[in-house]
Amino acid sequence: MHARLTMVTGDPRKMDDLISLVDNDVRPLVEAQPGSRGMALFVARDSGEGGVVSFFDSAEAMQASAPKVMGVREKAVDLMAGSATVENFEVAVFQRRSMPGPGAWMRLTRTHLDDLSTIDAAIEQFRSTTLPALSGIPGLISSLLFVDRESGNAATTGVYQDHAALDASRDAGAAIRAESMKRAGLTMTSVAEYELIFTSARPD
Repeated sequence: MHARLTMVTGDPRKMDDLISLVDNDVRPLVEAQPGSRGMALFVARDSGEGGVVSFFDSAEAMQASAPKVMGVREKAVDLMAGSATVENFEVAVFQRRSMPGPGAWMRLTRTHLDDLSTIDAAIEQFRSTTLPALSGIPGLISSLLFVDRESGNAATTGVYQDHAALDASRDAGAAIRAESMKRAGLTMTSVAEYELIFTSARPD
């Protein structure tokens, strides 16, 4: 499974317009592409940052869809009077306990692995050690690990049933994150929290 992560940053006052654009224009277009496994939209209303993750069966399906969504991405950038970045990842881990509903929030942690020869070991460490540790956090309903084998960049997302659960998880999540990164040889580059507007992503 593969995913394209598009981050758009711009005028916070335009965030509701961006949400409407993604839901009405981007979502039907992406989900109609061959090999689509759904998508997700998350936002930080105060900073004017929005993210779209589009999931695909394969890297080939993801690449084939890229030209078809370029126009709506440019439309989103113009709408927000901002800028966009696009990253492609392998979805190494996708664990879901239940489907997120209205009011869900998520934490996006970005990391980097300098030694690319250890990337498979890092994935296995996340799957065998980090996931079981995370399972004890109340309100956590899904966990994903994204990796770019060429650059060493990686990202994890933890989705929580509501903002209260996200808030309560910060200390435990930070401790697990620190231990996981130490074991895997990862360097953390950023941590951010977002409101999850919707997700139609299908893990299998």
